[in-house]
Amino acid sequence: MPESLDESQDFGCRRAEKRFPLALPVKWRQVYRRTVVAQGAGRTLNLSVGGMNCVLDRQLPPGAAVEVSIRWPALLDGSVSLSLSVEGTVLRVDDTGTAIRIHRHEFKTAVSLG
Repeated sequence: MPESLDESQDFGCRRAEKRFPLALPVKWRQVYRRTVVAQGAGRTLNLSVGGMNCVLDRQLPPGAAVEVSIRWPALLDGSVSLSLSVEGTVLRVDDTGTAIRIHRHEFKTAVSLG
């Protein structure tokens, strides 16, 4: 049995943070040595402080460094668009989506996600 399947068998029981089911649009970039090597779009399936699962328009290799911009559904002061900026590492890709471990995150005001 592949190692990634062994790790995920009872992954839900081992999570420290609660995952929230959120389907939000994302833009992603794969980064290698500070250079963007691939980019695309997708949507989240679920999200927590420490990780996320998403469906992307391209399959990324496990271990890849990624930057993800998530269009946040709430507005700041009722009028300013927000995005959640995430830096992380691809843990695995399977039929449930792309699992990403989040190393850093911050909210930003979003003029444009394009």
